[in-house]
Amino acid sequence: MKNQILEELPIEEREQGLRDICCGHEVQDYKREFNEEEITDMSKFYVQKSTAQSRSVVQKKAVIDSLKSELKIAQKELDKMLSIISTGHEVVQGEVYMIDDQESGMMGYYDPTGKLISSRRLRPEERQLRLNQSKVS
Repeated sequence: MKNQILEELPIEEREQGLRDICCGHEVQDYKREFNEEEITDMSKFYVQKSTAQSRSVVQKKAVIDSLKSELKIAQKELDKMLSIISTGHEVVQGEVYMIDDQESGMMGYYDPTGKLISSRRLRPEERQLRLNQSKVS
């Protein structure tokens, strides 16, 4: 058997020539070989696709990092809200006002709205502080 038949026909007409002379046909897997030009073209296309894929991977990483950051911020906000819901308060840092009560011997700490947030016993140096301040004036 010959390795190649109908070589005299142009490539576009060979399939029809084969149909004309065959005694039957069927579908099966076979190896299709590529010539040097096709391999070169395939190599160029491969480089283009590979470059595009690399760009897509970088973009994907950037999008994932951005989404992770957004999710992290949203989770912190949700955690804070859940804590407020379950405890009924939140811990904040701000200026508090110390008001002494010499009669009861207590120092009260008040928030900017005037609400007592904590208290403690007066220290010895804080007792009669107002009298000491008046004497200095």
